[in-house]
Amino acid sequence: MRGISYLFIIFSLTISSAAFAQMSPVPNSYSLKTPDDYKKYERDVVNVIDWLERTPWGPKNTERPYADAFLMAWLSGSPTVNIELGDDILLKIMEKNKDLLVSYMGGYTKYALQNRQADNALDTNKAKLAGFKALIAKYNTEKSRNKDKNVEMLAQLDSEGKLEEWVNTELAKK
Repeated sequence: MRGISYLFIIFSLTISSAAFAQMSPVPNSYSLKTPDDYKKYERDVVNVIDWLERTPWGPKNTERPYADAFLMAWLSGSPTVNIELGDDILLKIMEKNKDLLVSYMGGYTKYALQNRQADNALDTNKAKLAGFKALIAKYNTEKSRNKDKNVEMLAQLDSEGKLEEWVNTELAKK
């Protein structure tokens, strides 16, 4: 009886490992050469962003670098989503928690893909707001993050309902 239980456990672990591997958010093989390629992977990009939001940082997660790389590859050539990263606050945040930049870019990208107009027009302030909200959410849930007064200031503004005003006024000055 013990042998059957042992085999059942091994079988269950094997199936769950295979299921996890199949659930990877990154397409097994992808090609990003033409504008149509980027359009074809938009749903995958959103799925990767959602997965990155839920997935903790750290060395235990071997899938995260692949998801980051896929998102960065898609963003670097996307004909429809262009993120400007010139904001000083993003550079300061990157100094302490470089992975929060991926959260910002993910939030921005997801907003851009889900709120694009027929002519590809985008309210960039709202996209930036979505990026900052994603960054704040990840900061608040990530256990291995470094404390950052800039992110905490943004989180305070968000909790007071003033983050959108800050994005529209403070970032517009620069």
